[in-house]
Amino acid sequence: MHSFVLQVTGAGNGIGRQIALNLGNLGAKIVCWDIEVEANGKLVNELSNSGTKAYGYILDLSNMGSIRETSAKVESDLIGIFNIDNEWDTFYNC
Repeated sequence: MHSFVLQVTGAGNGIGRQIALNLGNLGAKIVCWDIEVEANGKLVNELSNSGTKAYGYILDLSNMGSIRETSAKVESDLIGIFNIDNEWDTFYNC
């Protein structure tokens, strides 16, 4: 899982949070998407403190503009961080 970058929507709470924690424990890099700033930030900090590379983004899934804007930001940010060069086969949405 160390080569995988996994995007988890609703990562701040509930099932999304547990999925992010479990996948982080397996060695994946986690992109946390949630509308709740505080909950998402706490999760990113928890993952980072456990050694997982984690990145948080605020996203409103009910707003198509927010989805487009956040998706473009994630792509821009993470291609540089992970040197992906558009090899999106290493990105998975959970």
